[in-house]
Amino acid sequence: MPKLHIPADDFQLGDLVHLADGRTVKIRVLERGGRGLIVVNPGAADRLEGRVWEQVTVTREEMS
Repeated sequence: MPKLHIPADDFQLGDLVHLADGRTVKIRVLERGGRGLIVVNPGAADRLEGRVWEQVTVTREEMS
């Protein structure tokens, strides 16, 4: 699985988001709000929040 550096706006379900502390979070649910807000896994312990223009590193399964 390749690591990609993408804007959060390009998140896909199943992506693994790499955090600065070395942990990863699997995207199970995506919600979008006003002013570019994006929330990953709302209500869960591994919830992430940011803006769609923020650059992030993800691992994504390659499509066959």
